Amino acid sequence: MKPIVPKVIVDSLNDFLDLESSSGILLVIAAVVAMVVANSPLAPIYDSLIDLPVGIRVGALEIEKPLLLWINDGLMAVFFFLVGLELKREILDGQLSDPREIVLPALGAFGGMLFPAAIYIWVNQGDNTALQGWAIPAATEAIFRSQPW
Repeated sequence: MKPIVPKVIVDSLNDFLDLESSSGILLVIAAVVAMVVANSPLAPIYDSLIDLPVGIRVGALEIEKPLLLWINDGLMAVFFFLVGLELKREILDGQLSDPREIVLPALGAFGGMLFPAAIYIWVNQGDNTALQGWAIPAATEAIFRSQPW
């Protein structure tokens, strides 16, 4: 029986996924596509998708939330759990196991949280409602910083 997907495509995909930077590349592509779609005439479709109710039901127990909340509550928790595991591995056995090697990455992480938040506060000076969102650029930046480039 002839395979559905040609071997050259499967091999190329496997080679790409073997790259350490493949997850970062996919993250950037997904972020760019989401920004383009959200700011295009397709925005209503995008909004409908993130507002789409998704549910899990086991017997009498039912959890139903919009897709956006599943992403925020579930996938982001899994993502930061994996980041924490990677950080623990680096501290115990990796490049961060020597305390002298921790200083520069720690300063970079601190600056990576401080500067986006400071820029957000500077841009939104005088708007008390907008200033309540200062933590958003710091948390978003952590996602991109954690990727192996």
